[in-house]
Amino acid sequence: MYEILIHARCDSPLQYGDAKRIFRRYLKEYFTVMKSIGCIFDENGNSLNAKAFTYSIILGESHAVLHTYPEKDAVFINICSCSDKYSKARMVSIGKTICDNMGLNIVNMNVVKRN
Repeated sequence: MYEILIHARCDSPLQYGDAKRIFRRYLKEYFTVMKSIGCIFDENGNSLNAKAFTYSIILGESHAVLHTYPEKDAVFINICSCSDKYSKARMVSIGKTICDNMGLNIVNMNVVKRN
């Protein structure tokens, strides 16, 4: 049971629709996707003409979240698994695959073993 925390940089702002599609697509290859919800907002919490977003997916095995901070060219990804079938190496591979396909440059990646 592992949780992966990724801080990445993007050269150009992620578009909500594209990021949501890629994030969900690659998670579906490894996990059971149960439900997803997204929220688009600006730095004041307003949704009109916003570029930042949070996209959350409830997985059969736990959850995954994607947060963007376009004003800082930053993206944070959290993927958590409550299943023993995902090794540390597998979780790292999943995180790298998602980042690569979104065109993100990983700044920092932490993997935490959960009890």
